[in-house]
Amino acid sequence: MKNWKHERSRHSAGKWLWLALLLVFCVGWYVFFTSRARHEAVFFSLLCGSLSLATIWAIRGLFYSENEEALDHAVQKREPVDGKWTAAVGTIQPLTPQGALTAPFSGQAAVAYQYWITRFERRTAGPEPSRRYSRNRHLITAYTGRAMVPCEIRTASGGVRIQGMPVLQAPRSTLSDDASRDRAQAYINSTVFEDAFLRQKADSTAEGRKGGSAPVTVREDKRENPGPNLDGWMLDEVVVRPGETVCAYGLYSAADRSLFAPPRETGGRLFALLPGDAAAAKAALRAQRTFLGIVLAVLVGFQLLIAWRAW
Repeated sequence: MKNWKHERSRHSAGKWLWLALLLVFCVGWYVFFTSRARHEAVFFSLLCGSLSLATIWAIRGLFYSENEEALDHAVQKREPVDGKWTAAVGTIQPLTPQGALTAPFSGQAAVAYQYWITRFERRTAGPEPSRRYSRNRHLITAYTGRAMVPCEIRTASGGVRIQGMPVLQAPRSTLSDDASRDRAQAYINSTVFEDAFLRQKADSTAEGRKGGSAPVTVREDKRENPGPNLDGWMLDEVVVRPGETVCAYGLYSAADRSLFAPPRETGGRLFALLPGDAAAAKAALRAQRTFLGIVLAVLVGFQLLIAWRAW
């Protein structure tokens, strides 16, 4: 596995570049507003400087995507490169002798799952002492959690293991039948939950790679605002089933042919898994690009409006 010091220093330099750009934009806008004798020059220069930086970010996202480049390599069936951002497309299968997990609400066999128990209430979320009545309805989470067994994605170039737990980018299924509610209640009764508002242990997405570690089942269950029972609560679930075609993005390790989460120092790349084949993944990237185009148009339009009003 490659040395991460160079990779981290490169992305650290990138962060300083973004800060330098922000400073340049803020100074430029400040000069513009002070020349127009605006008393709110400092506020508007900071606002417009941030908007200009976001504009550059959106333009960069429109014309360069690591996910898109990685997906193209996967479609061409090219061998992954050690330490590079990689897409793995294929069917996902558990590697443990006991096989798949059981999803807590639907009862389906699952390689990975994530769940939420929520409802709208006229009070704020948070620890018990800080909760208060509210005129508006807030989405309150009672329980949330996720789990994943050691698994691999069987791609055209061979099996690729998943180290840790990626973000599951799949639509939620809302379950309301009695059988699902009974399974959810049984899951809660048999589970030891962490308090979501206490200091948390290291994130189970396995930031970076711990060399030599054997694959283990990742499981995380948190309690936020529990009620006495599940009456009136919404049950939402995401399930990745054995044999399902998926696409995963992450850093690649040639030592054990695995994908894992990048260290936080190396930027905002998302270790993610989504359902569907390469065509579905490309469609998701196109939708993301369309969204960025809309965001870019709004950012540019807002800055032009502010500049026009200040002129």
